[in-house]
Amino acid sequence: MNAYRLLPLLCWSVLAALTVGHRLPAATIFPLKVSENRRHVVDQRNTPFFYHADTAWLLFNKLTEAEAAEYLAARRSQGFTALQVQLTGFLGMTNRAGQLPFGGTPPEQNFSQPNEKFFGHVDRVVAEAERKGLLLAIAPTWSGCCGEGWSGKGKDGSLKPLNLNGAEASRELGRWLGKRYGKFANVMWILGGDNDPDNARAEIRALGLGLKENAPQQLITYHAASTHSSTDVWPAAESWREVLELPGANSLKHLRALLDSRAWWKLVPDVNNVVAVEGRGAFATNDYAVTALALDGSFAFSYLPTKRTLTIDLSKISGAIVTASWFNPRTGEATSAGSIAAKKRHNFEPPTDGDWVLVIDDANKKSTVPRNSPEQP
Repeated sequence: MNAYRLLPLLCWSVLAALTVGHRLPAATIFPLKVSENRRHVVDQRNTPFFYHADTAWLLFNKLTEAEAAEYLAARRSQGFTALQVQLTGFLGMTNRAGQLPFGGTPPEQNFSQPNEKFFGHVDRVVAEAERKGLLLAIAPTWSGCCGEGWSGKGKDGSLKPLNLNGAEASRELGRWLGKRYGKFANVMWILGGDNDPDNARAEIRALGLGLKENAPQQLITYHAASTHSSTDVWPAAESWREVLELPGANSLKHLRALLDSRAWWKLVPDVNNVVAVEGRGAFATNDYAVTALALDGSFAFSYLPTKRTLTIDLSKISGAIVTASWFNPRTGEATSAGSIAAKKRHNFEPPTDGDWVLVIDDANKKSTVPRNSPEQP
């Protein structure tokens, strides 16, 4: 699969994760690969992998090994399956020991002179994530949106490290990284970072090709747009233990539990509005209600950011009778909304204010209605 096609898949996985749970999934057998239908990723047993990622971008730079282990354990307990991290941080940034990734004074960073102490620290954190069963999606040289990255030019017109080293040295760096980290089954790669590749297209491509040469089993994608959360490990993240426990992070374990009870990989976005026909709200706003339908019509999910009446065309659900329930993403609890025999348009309204997930099932499937979310393994 063209690695660049994977990014929309990963972005959609967050939306498609509107599913109701009580079953804990088996441990993932890395490395991941693209599914046969090319719509999601699977492990070595062909078990679909839910890419439920935290953006701990500066994990390698801002935390010690002991702190990183604590961070990884917390995210695992909250149901996360992956972390997105920058390998070398922002240009000029050191790790906690004051070490730069390469020889030279920024913006000059010589790719042929990797700092063994810097990468030794990375090795140990990656190994800890592997022991905890977490995928690390690693951005080797963050391009940057605002002058902080490794590609393009500085404000004074000077070349950034990717451009300064050139395509061949970038490919050699990719080979070196592939050889070093190809031994870790829980690693995939993110090229670019908050930018399109045009400011270093040849160098970024060469870096990816080098990675593929020595680690062909590891997936590669591209990061073009901003993705982050309130719990990023950013430069001023002295309070990272506090932000680990913010309500948003803890509520995501309910999202994971919701997912694990249904075949979430069957979900297809209702982009033509044939399932949710009225009440969606204004498109591309925070108040827009989104819906997804299983390929076989066996279930559908709608996320409502606020209380409203949502009209669902029940003829799109398989079976003569459908069951409905409301899942509370803040508490992980759900209540039955009853059974409906008339396969026509039906209005649904959440029981209270707040955000809700409407779960609709083919009654013949006898899917259980969740009551709460279990602790993740």
